[in-house]
Amino acid sequence: MFELSGRGDVVGTSVYSFLFTLGSGVASVALPLIALSSGLGATEIGVAATASALVQILARAYLGRVMRHVTDRALLVLAAAAQAAAFVAVVAESSLEVITP
Repeated sequence: MFELSGRGDVVGTSVYSFLFTLGSGVASVALPLIALSSGLGATEIGVAATASALVQILARAYLGRVMRHVTDRALLVLAAAAQAAAFVAVVAESSLEVITP
């Protein structure tokens, strides 16, 4: 699919990595703002941000073991799909709150 001049997986992995990193960066700014506009307090947003950081730390601790058994491409596709699903869920939730008072 991404076979360009024999670079193969490097191009595909780079594209997926870029999109995943971009999504993570946007989410780290957008999600607290969406939560704040939805009426959540600073404490609740802080707890959610802390939980997110802890999950990331734990996931990265075991990532080396997972990557020995799963290809980079499969792992990035799975991560991007999970992030996209979470984004859709957040957008759907915030859209419902705008419609219903």
